[in-house]
Amino acid sequence: MTTPTPLKGIMDISPYVGGDASVEGMARIVKLSSNEGATGPSPKA
Repeated sequence: MTTPTPLKGIMDISPYVGGDASVEGMARIVKLSSNEGATGPSPKA
């Protein structure tokens, strides 16, 4: 089996850095940036 080799330039991309998990002055935050809904998954899922 061979080891995968990334295409030229792929290793030059900076890694993703996620945002802050909290917001100053707010007790409850609903963040929808992770492909999630505020009410959870549909019962039909």
